[in-house]
Amino acid sequence: MRVDLNKEECIGCGACVSLCPKVFVMKGAKAVVKEKETEESCAKEAADSCPVNAIRII
Repeated sequence: MRVDLNKEECIGCGACVSLCPKVFVMKGAKAVVKEKETEESCAKEAADSCPVNAIRII
């Protein structure tokens, strides 16, 4: 699956990093995707937990 993170919508809460550190990391005040293509099931959980829906799984 492909992970897409809208940096402009990200509020930097860190939920995605806490749930899926293999895919997401904090860089400054925003989260970024370490692996755009992943099989980690936690990426979907992180997307579902994003309070501003900044993460899309394709």
